Amino acid sequence: MEPDEFVPFVLGEAVLVEEMESVASTAIAYFFDVLSAQTSLRDALSEKAESDTLHAVTRRRFESRRVTESEVLQAELVQVNAD
Repeated sequence: MEPDEFVPFVLGEAVLVEEMESVASTAIAYFFDVLSAQTSLRDALSEKAESDTLHAVTRRRFESRRVTESEVLQAELVQVNAD
């Protein structure tokens, strides 16, 4: 083969390398997007559990007349916002 005959192969290889780098970059971006979404979900579930607990405790305290209705309503608002 003549040296000029290798040019298409060299160019094709360069294009392949660029495409593989692009795929790798996209995969990395997707990985971190998923990681971020998982972290957000974990935080939201934790916040929801905390607000449910706060509401239950506040409701029991209200029933025993240790907190005001205003405090119960505030706990309910926090619970609704966590949903």
